[in-house]
Amino acid sequence: MTAKMMTKEEKKELALNTKHFAEAKALNNILKYLPKNKLIWNCWEETPDIKWQRLPANFTSVGMDLFANECEERDNAELILCFREFGESERTMDRLLELDIPFITLLPTQKIGTKYMRKWADKKLQIIVPNSRVKFDRYVYGKLEVQTNKKDPSKKAPLAGANFDCFYYCYGLNLPNDITFMEEEKKEQKSKEPKPSKAEKKSKKADETVDLFEQASKRVAEEKDAKIAELERQLEEMKRLLTNPVVTKVAEEVEPEVVTKVAEEVVTTVAEEVEPEAYMMKVKKTKKTVTATSLFEKHILGNKERTKELNRGYNYDMRRSSMINFAREINREHLSDKFLIMWDEYTYEKRCKAAAKAQQTKKQL
Repeated sequence: MTAKMMTKEEKKELALNTKHFAEAKALNNILKYLPKNKLIWNCWEETPDIKWQRLPANFTSVGMDLFANECEERDNAELILCFREFGESERTMDRLLELDIPFITLLPTQKIGTKYMRKWADKKLQIIVPNSRVKFDRYVYGKLEVQTNKKDPSKKAPLAGANFDCFYYCYGLNLPNDITFMEEEKKEQKSKEPKPSKAEKKSKKADETVDLFEQASKRVAEEKDAKIAELERQLEEMKRLLTNPVVTKVAEEVEPEVVTKVAEEVVTTVAEEVEPEAYMMKVKKTKKTVTATSLFEKHILGNKERTKELNRGYNYDMRRSSMINFAREINREHLSDKFLIMWDEYTYEKRCKAAAKAQQTKKQL
């Protein structure tokens, strides 16, 4: 759908009802050029609703329209600070010429070539050049135009653009130079840290892996110590009960198998958790020795599917999750962390052997 073409009358009416007001920064930029010991006649328009933009407290000023009638405050003013809509530029400059009071005003650069500016030919006008293009808020029919943020449509900001440059035109300020260039704002440069090399990245990654392994080992050791303390407490309690003549006699008379089963479970747990190489449980029927090492070799290393899944584990958490599932299948979930340490030691030893073999082959060639 094409936009409706505007007639000349509509364009003219739109131009008459479109006004530009300079942003606050435009006034703040010239504060250092204003005298602090003089009364300033402030007629710097900020918006259609706020007539005069306030000056800092260390300046003495009075807000008043440029075309105000004679009064004591106006007559005592020693400097005029003026910004008005550009459509009234000729009227503004003629009024300033009539008052013949030192002033600073903001106008587009091309205004210097107009006929009404030639009236100032012998007045020694001076120019201050901004360090960047002045931005303006645009009001159409008294309403501020805004633009929507592309990244965040909920955020809106005033249209702050201009397709023309401006100068500060000065009279009676006696600046050192007729054309003064404002100093550029110094931006803080962020110190760029040098990018790490590939060797440094690998070294850092290796250190992180070692740290993670040490943390995991420390955590397992702490959990193991806590379990050992609890199991030893339970074992001592069981021994105390078993050595109690009254309890033993009653237990053997009522349910002798229960006492034997409980004692075997405690010994089995201690064998697996505390010192698997020192304590062993002998199953009466099969006469087979059961330790954490034998369980690991049988159910983990002896199962190709499980070893494949563990080799595919990209990080410690993935391997630990797989190992917990494997240990749960053989009802040894409490040994999952120990199995994982044994697996990491096994794979590390395997890699070392492979590296040694490759180095030996390279030497033979």
